Amino acid sequence: MVPITVHLQSPVGQRQLFDAACLDAETLATAFCVDGGVRWRP
Repeated sequence: MVPITVHLQSPVGQRQLFDAACLDAETLATAFCVDGGVRWRP
């Protein structure tokens, strides 16, 4: 993992942020994606 800073055009608000890598079926089965890829919850 490598930390990065992302500048958004609008606030995240009440949305969850997901790791798109966890959309892959093989990655989804790993411990890294055990939470479904959720990286932030409001």
